[in-house]
Amino acid sequence: MSCLLCGLNKESEFTAEMNIHLRGLAHVDSPGILLISKIVVCLDCGSSRFLTPPAELSQLVRGTLTREVSNGGQKANDIVFRRKIALRA
Repeated sequence: MSCLLCGLNKESEFTAEMNIHLRGLAHVDSPGILLISKIVVCLDCGSSRFLTPPAELSQLVRGTLTREVSNGGQKANDIVFRRKIALRA
């Protein structure tokens, strides 16, 4: 497939691990949302694109990782650790 930005056919697919942080002071202590996904990178211009899996997408839409932590009585680090285990299994 050709790059959407430069039009050249120099794209490669990689596996990426990203941590998306929600904006604002309300989320300053949040560990973020761990995302492991395939990423397509244009090796000419550097343009990149990826799809966000449904579970992580719903967290981004809600923007409530901190509420999820406070409602469940769980620590943020425990949630991140469980998510890492689930994604690597």
